[in-house]
Formats: sequence, structure tokens, C-alpha cells
Amino acid sequence: MIQRKQTLFLLLSLLASGALFFYTNKTEFIGMTFNALAALLALITIFLYKKRTLQVKLSYVLMLLQLAITLLVSFTSISSNSELASIIGIVGAMGAYFAVRYIKKDIALLKSADRIR
Repeated sequence: MIQRKQTLFLLLSLLASGALFFYTNKTEFIGMTFNALAALLALITIFLYKKRTLQVKLSYVLMLLQLAITLLVSFTSISSNSELASIIGIVGAMGAYFAVRYIKKDIALLKSADRIR
């Protein structure tokens, strides 16, 4: 599980969500809720390594959620340091994007191995 590249990218997205907890105001409920949901979704997606198609779908949702958090942090007063929080949010979304790419490569590799048999 941990040796797969997509797991490392999903872990990066999870760490980015965790880092955003420190840059959002604790009084903003919507930002904290989206952030907790993104962290939970990244953690769930990591452990769904046997269901790759579901993992791809959840990674797309995670990517959109990370981008929504980034937009929320950038254009509202939800963060004390919005520039750094925006960069962290973009890094989290990029982690989810690269995870999707490597999951799709994994699916293609398994399909080609099934064709050979």
C-alpha cells in the first residue's frame, strides 16, 4: 500500500489538509468543515487501494474539494496568511491530481497484464 506512488501523493494531500488547519481561523465553520472533509476523504481514499475505480472517483472529488478550499481561503478572510494557505491548498490539489494519474496508470498496467494471460 505505501509503496505505491499514488499513496504518497494522497498522503501529500492529507498533509496539506492538515497544514491548512493551522492557517484557517478557528471561528470559520465552513472552512474547518471543508478542511476536515478533505482530510477524511484523503485518508479513506488511501485505504481503498483494492478498489481502484472508486479510488479515482474519490480522488477527483478530493481534488475539487482542495480547490474549493483554496478559493475559499484566497478570496475570503478565512485565513490569517492567505498567500501561504493558497499555496498549501494548491499543493494538496496537485497531490490529488497526480494520485489520479498514477491510479489510472496502475489500472492500465493491470488490464494489460490480464490481456497477456
